[in-house]
Parts: sequence; C-alpha cells; structure tokens
Amino acid sequence: MKSPFVCGNKPLLLWCLVVCLAQIGTARTWAAGEDNMIHLVAYPDPPYMIDQEGSARGLVIDVVTLLFKRTDLPFNIAFMPPKRALQTALFSKNHCVLAIERSQERESQFAWVSPLVISRHALYKKNTSKIELLTLGDARRYAIGSFLGSGAGEYLEGRGFNVDLVADDDLNLKKLRAGRIDLWATDTISVSWHNQFAQQDVELALVFLTTLRSMGCHLSINPDWIARLHEELLLMYKDGSINLIYEKYSSEGFKWLLNDAGD
Repeated sequence: MKSPFVCGNKPLLLWCLVVCLAQIGTARTWAAGEDNMIHLVAYPDPPYMIDQEGSARGLVIDVVTLLFKRTDLPFNIAFMPPKRALQTALFSKNHCVLAIERSQERESQFAWVSPLVISRHALYKKNTSKIELLTLGDARRYAIGSFLGSGAGEYLEGRGFNVDLVADDDLNLKKLRAGRIDLWATDTISVSWHNQFAQQDVELALVFLTTLRSMGCHLSINPDWIARLHEELLLMYKDGSINLIYEKYSSEGFKWLLNDAGD
C-alpha cells in the first residue's frame, strides 16, 4: 500500500507542488515579517556606556559593536533608565540589555551572552588619608560610598558594612573629596576614567571583588544568534581584541586578569 503522502500520479503530483509552493510562500511571508534586528538597550554608566548627544560610546559599546560586526548580525542601540532597560529586555522580543550582572534571581529570566565586562572592584581613599587596609574587615569602621545597583555596594551592604548608596557614582567622588565618606567602592576602570578628567587625588586602598557583567536577552531570541555571539565573544578574549578595547580606558588593560590567572 502506497503512503498517502507519496505523489504517485501527475494530477496528484501537480496538487502536491501547488501545496508545497503555497507553504513556501507562507514561510517567506512570515520570515519577511519577522523582526531580525537585535535591539540593544543600555543605560548611562560612564565609562562603560555613554549617551553623548544621541551617539553611543564607551567600553561596553565598543565591545558589542565589534562583536556584532564579527558575527554579521544586525543591531541597534537605545538608551533608557536602568530599570526601564531591564524591563524592556525582559518583556520585549529580540531585545537585550547591556550590561548587567548575572545573579541567581536573573539567571532564568534571560538568555545570556557573557561576559561582556570583567571588573575589579576596590576601595579608594583620598591621597591625603591615613587609612590603611590590610583586609576587607579593616574597612568596617569607615563610611563607604557606592551607588544603587552596584554589585560591589550590594556585596558590602549584605556583609554589614556601613554603605552610603547614591543614584550616581559620580557623586561618590565629590563626597570623598568633601570628606562626607571615608572610602569609595567602585571599579578600577571607572577610577582610571575619572582621573583623565579630574585631579588625581584618590588612590587605591584595597581590591576586594571581581564581577562579571553580561548581555541579557529576551528568552524568545533565536538561540543560534546567542550561540554565535557567545562563541565569537570568547574568541575576542583569546585573540586580544578585548584587551585592546580595555587599554583605551585603562592603562593596565587586561594584564591584571592574566597575572591573577598565573598566580
């Protein structure tokens, strides 16, 4: 007995061709109507993400621009406040948020391309300060400035440190200089960036934390895109492309990571 799905005579063959062509036409119509653009949403966070008169720049922007160029995937970038950026990527198809820390709560909420940024967090003091820190515990007696949403700030606060959180990390540098906080908890890249434009009156007291920041995408995004982006990102670390980008924002580049790996 012949299968009913085998076209065994000319009339039936013609009918099969018509059906197949109709299905192909439908598939093409659907593909044409599909949004094949990846929409990246960022929030102002110098020197990582900077919205300068409608032009996106910064360390993270440089990384993703090169990443998408090497994978030949179409993308655009829009800036919005942090909370709105996170919600947009969470609920909008083909949207990804730059660059957020992966946490246990967020892990299952997004498809991840990681890590876009590997950051060292440290405590900084005024260069006239007499504070000496040998261990993180030595900082418990001091007022520490950080900003809302900072992984370093949350890390310290969760361990009972005296943390003063503000909306903008730039305010912490002003507060440190004014003596309103004793220590500033921030990442080493940000301090290098600030020192380019201001008097170099802060110095490192203690490095205490390394964090990863990643691109979190809506769960319905094409998994092939995520795989291509993730694979190419790892190649960018291996071939030195990421280090070259880091060196634009900090003289040490990625040397500290290589040194830590060799210890």
